[in-house]
Amino acid sequence: MQPEFEVLRSEELGRYGVASRDLKAGEILHTETPMVVGPKQDSAVVCLGCNIFLDGTSAGPRCSTCGWPLCPECDDSQAPLHRAECRVFAKNRVKFQNLPKEAMVCLQLDCITPLRLLLAKEADPQRWEQEVAHMEYHEEARKQTQTWKVDDTNIVKYLRGPCKLTRFPEALIQQACGILEVNAFEAHTVSGNPVRCVFPKLAIFAHSCVPNLTHSISLDGTFRMDCRAAVDIPKGGMLYTTYTFTLTGTKERQVHLRRGKYFTCHCPRCLDPTELGTFFSSPKCTSCSEGYLISTDPLEASSPWLCTSCKISTPFAQISELLTKIEEDIAALKAKPVSRTKLIEAEKLFKHYLTFLHPNHYLLVTFRELLIEMLGHVEGCGLNGLPEILLQHKIHLIQGVLTILDTFEPGMTRARAMMLFELHAPLAVLARKLFFGKKITASAFRERLQEAASAVGQAYEVLKWEDCRLSEGVLASICKNTHTQLLNDIADITEEEE
Repeated sequence: MQPEFEVLRSEELGRYGVASRDLKAGEILHTETPMVVGPKQDSAVVCLGCNIFLDGTSAGPRCSTCGWPLCPECDDSQAPLHRAECRVFAKNRVKFQNLPKEAMVCLQLDCITPLRLLLAKEADPQRWEQEVAHMEYHEEARKQTQTWKVDDTNIVKYLRGPCKLTRFPEALIQQACGILEVNAFEAHTVSGNPVRCVFPKLAIFAHSCVPNLTHSISLDGTFRMDCRAAVDIPKGGMLYTTYTFTLTGTKERQVHLRRGKYFTCHCPRCLDPTELGTFFSSPKCTSCSEGYLISTDPLEASSPWLCTSCKISTPFAQISELLTKIEEDIAALKAKPVSRTKLIEAEKLFKHYLTFLHPNHYLLVTFRELLIEMLGHVEGCGLNGLPEILLQHKIHLIQGVLTILDTFEPGMTRARAMMLFELHAPLAVLARKLFFGKKITASAFRERLQEAASAVGQAYEVLKWEDCRLSEGVLASICKNTHTQLLNDIADITEEEE
């Protein structure tokens, strides 16, 4: 059987993948189990078998063999994930130091995932040489960072000192740390806790701030990853994943990639000061009433910005001051519990900052997401209790986010699916209010319900890939049932009602 992608090389990209045949949206092109799974850096105390949070004090459960954090169930079953490091800790009498408080960051656990990667190298040297050894880890760039120094103290010296693993050279341990920092993907356990996984073949795919791939990770204990085409990809087309947050501006994405992944992104979106025509990072020009500000050099944060209309230049420091103020307002808003007061405040700030930013600006997208989350979910005012004007407002907010996602995360992506699920409910509720209020015909009612059914149906087609134990997987079941119910409601609209 022909593989769905082939690996090529270039000086600029190193290894990268291209489609070896035409791929349809939703089609699996790659399945892989991780080389390693383990806690993220700066983790709280977790079970080293199943990753649930545990009490970090002396009262917490521990492995009966080595004394490190392990829940009773994993201790009884001799959890496979913990087995290899357990032997190291027990043999060398490496004690876990209990924390003074139950929920604290536990620096001792920083060594776990790098150690697992090193032990996996010993257990499967062939896979290491064929898949992992080639992975980028930016050794020279990392040497200049504080992260390198922290890893040297918390991981390198700890493994070679108390753990007596001098068979692992310092350079190899730092390589393992770098591979994890640059290439690891986040997954979640059944309990919802985050872990990091290394999928060596997935790392072959190039990065883009407009990815054409999507992936889902199983919770069956293997953390199997299924990678799919998010959109139709022609034969020979490059395959892109993403290592950053697509709903942040170019400056923010570049900072994240440089600090965490040690590279500068030169994808078409990053090179375009309008971000593919969305003006996603553009404030309004204060010198004229028509233009928006765009960077003269999107890859250089300090470069001046020019108005698209009057061409007047604005220093980025002035723009940064505005963005910082808005970000502070958003952070303060997020810290408050959901309430009618918070909803009113969010709406007020959203309208206020519309006068300063392009309607598509990423900070206004954040406001939209906050409002979408609250409208219809404030205590005492559910979705059915919203007046028609607020239902239409929520629909408009969701459609605004979907327009952005259609550009930056197009096709069968999780983010679009979640927003389509949000869309179906106000569409259906508004349709019923208008019809039973005798404001629309049965034909229009049917069309509106069909729009709602289409939205939730599209959401299901993506969310059905998620493990049924994840919140997205649970949502898939809801989508399926809701879609069926809407189709039944549409079929029940009689000719008499016409």
